[in-house]
Amino acid sequence: MAKDIAQGADGGAWLESIKLDIANLQSTSTRYTICKVPYKLRNEKNDAYSPQTISIGPLHNPKDKPKENLKAMQEHKLSYMLSLLERTRNETDALEACGKATLDLDAKVRLNYEEKVEHSGTELARMLLVDGCFILELFIRYYINDLRPDDPILLNPRMISVVRRDLALLENQIPFIVLEELFKVIQDHSDITLPELNDLAISFFKLDRSRKGSKSCHLLDLIHNCYSPDSASKHATAKGEWKVMQCATKLSYNGIKFARSDIENNHKKKGIEVGNGSKKDLFDLKFEKGTMKIRQLCVENSLFQNLIAMEQCLHGREHFMTSYGLLMDFLVDSSKDVEFLVNKGIIPHNFGDYEEVAHLFNNIGKQVVVRDFYFAGTSEEVVNYCKTSWWLRYVQSLLRDYLANPWMATSVVAAIILLVATLIQTIYSVLSYYHDPAPVIHG
Repeated sequence: MAKDIAQGADGGAWLESIKLDIANLQSTSTRYTICKVPYKLRNEKNDAYSPQTISIGPLHNPKDKPKENLKAMQEHKLSYMLSLLERTRNETDALEACGKATLDLDAKVRLNYEEKVEHSGTELARMLLVDGCFILELFIRYYINDLRPDDPILLNPRMISVVRRDLALLENQIPFIVLEELFKVIQDHSDITLPELNDLAISFFKLDRSRKGSKSCHLLDLIHNCYSPDSASKHATAKGEWKVMQCATKLSYNGIKFARSDIENNHKKKGIEVGNGSKKDLFDLKFEKGTMKIRQLCVENSLFQNLIAMEQCLHGREHFMTSYGLLMDFLVDSSKDVEFLVNKGIIPHNFGDYEEVAHLFNNIGKQVVVRDFYFAGTSEEVVNYCKTSWWLRYVQSLLRDYLANPWMATSVVAAIILLVATLIQTIYSVLSYYHDPAPVIHG
């Protein structure tokens, strides 16, 4: 239709540019899965969304946008790709098959990016080929513990952590179908038995293996699937309006207790992980008998922000991580709240400086839109509990303000005993006055 307008419209010269734009107009689609992080999120902390060491895909390609910190890994990518091809029976045949596979995916790949990919077909195919083979070889080496003397990543724990971080950025993704097609080619051209692709990725990111069946658009989406709660365990949710809880320190002042719900599984590690092979639901939050039980936030800071950015950008995504961020925004008003939750083990010590963490959660509350607040039911329970248990606040205040100090507690107890004794003596005197017979006066 656009081309018909461009061919049939009869207008002046000033319309020529518009007709040309219409002819070149691409159909708008909401099927994209990879996009730039919105300015309102990026403006607060830009470095949380940009790769530090390695670029994947066209959005941060060092050839187009030269960055010194990304150039060094380009040669290592080729080295990893060669290593992957060496796992096949014939390196040349495998390379040609991989090249054809990536070239054939051109149209599907372009649909996954929100912005138009300006690279030509062969340029994009080369990028996908190198990046995809690098990722597969990295995953395989990590899975089988293939440590080599010249390995620039796996021999350096800091580099492993940085590469994990970079591979989980929203803007640093290639479609998962690229990895799937390349993996099929390598399997077809190899005599060795390789594990499933999802198993390789889950192992590298140390994710929950029980979620590996979920279909993923890219690596960040795979991580999101592994963090997302089971539909069967959803909390009661509410559309639109929901009740806002007080911050953690105020809730504590009002008698609400906080505890880690996963305290029995206290085997956390730093980095991007949900658990160590066992199922741990980050969204397993319970409010029972005045106690809020929350699992420790075991998501690395940058990953947490990119998961939220993905939910905000992609259409039809459940706002699980955004809901968790909004919940923390309710609980955190200042660094004092962060310190309180850190002491309770809910926020890990290595998540960041107290002031920075408070700013992070408060900014999330201001910048994001939550379509369906996952913790609406819990929030309502807490608010209602605070309204109906007003008497508990006075008991808490007495215990906190007067009985916390031993000397103060002794003084209070002594005063109460003295008050009770005085009251008893007064009552006894009054009763004696009314019950004693009046004295008889003889004339």
